[in-house]
Amino acid sequence: MAPEDLDELAALAETAGAEPIARVVQTRADADPATYVGKGKIQEVHDEVHATGADSVILDSELSPGQLRNLEERLGVKVIDRTALILDIFALHAHTREGKTQVELAQLNYLLPRLRGWGEAMSRLGGGIGTRGPGETKLEVDRQHIRKRITKLRREIEDLGRTREVKRSSRERSGIPQIAIAGYTNAGKSTLLTLAGALDRPTAGRVFLRGRDLSQLSPDTLAALRRRMIGFVFQDLNLLPGLNALENAALPLELDGVPLGEARAQALEALRGVRMDALSNRFPDDLSGGEQQRVAIARAIAKNPAVLLCDEPTGALDSATGIVVLEALARANRDLGTTTVVITHNVVIAEMADRVIRMADGRISGSERNAERKEARELAW
Repeated sequence: MAPEDLDELAALAETAGAEPIARVVQTRADADPATYVGKGKIQEVHDEVHATGADSVILDSELSPGQLRNLEERLGVKVIDRTALILDIFALHAHTREGKTQVELAQLNYLLPRLRGWGEAMSRLGGGIGTRGPGETKLEVDRQHIRKRITKLRREIEDLGRTREVKRSSRERSGIPQIAIAGYTNAGKSTLLTLAGALDRPTAGRVFLRGRDLSQLSPDTLAALRRRMIGFVFQDLNLLPGLNALENAALPLELDGVPLGEARAQALEALRGVRMDALSNRFPDDLSGGEQQRVAIARAIAKNPAVLLCDEPTGALDSATGIVVLEALARANRDLGTTTVVITHNVVIAEMADRVIRMADGRISGSERNAERKEARELAW
């Protein structure tokens, strides 16, 4: 196991509300079928648990029901595998009805084969990680009740999925677009973006946002409109060095009066969308340029803006990570009804857009609809 694997596990544990206090590593060719780790390592973990007063042990693998029961019996504390930890994080941050339903279904499917041997109380040695979501009352029900609940949840998810598809079709009919502004360096793309985002006033012409003429609004009204309705991703990322990734992503929401817990949950979901949730506790100086860029994109998406303006959002990213970011922007357009505008010199990325605006020498040189819009994974980078 590489040290960075345990770093990631520690970050996940902190996200779930735990405080990592010790690490134990074992190098072994095959897992012990009864306890996953060997007898000597169990004793080492046992000694560490009682020396530190730890109330839980988290393993960076998925354990079988038997391994989980045997370890809890020998260690005398709750044992959590990686799957249970991740499900707990999902339960902690699930706020939509569909999200909560999916988490409960996943947790009950995880729980069902592990019922035997945990005792009639099904207490899992106390509360905390591994007991959120379905809740301890769910742990007291029998197998038949759980199976009935799983069947009911699956039906609910199917119904919610059909409802979501109806809403998605409605959005598509309403014409909420993805737009690409393409052109070479110094073609005027960023200037057009600042005008579209009401950061500057045009010397000629007018800018409308959702039917409102921005030229008629006062500076204070424009500032409030930008804060509520527009998300920005600039090449200058403007991350605050004293805040970690999660705090940076949640900051605009908190400044707009969103309660702290709700703001952090929305920010973590946005970070998950760009695969930065495992690094949510890292500070900007500890992140690569591409990772910082993904945090900035998550910050813009988290506020669920009406319009999302992105200046070269894949500029510092490799193709694989660029696809992750473009898929996150496409989801914002599709699921949140956000008009996304992407500035790019990469004409391939423009193939994702409904409309492509081309610029040269400070002017719009062309604008056309894209009849064969592609998904991010279909692009030939």
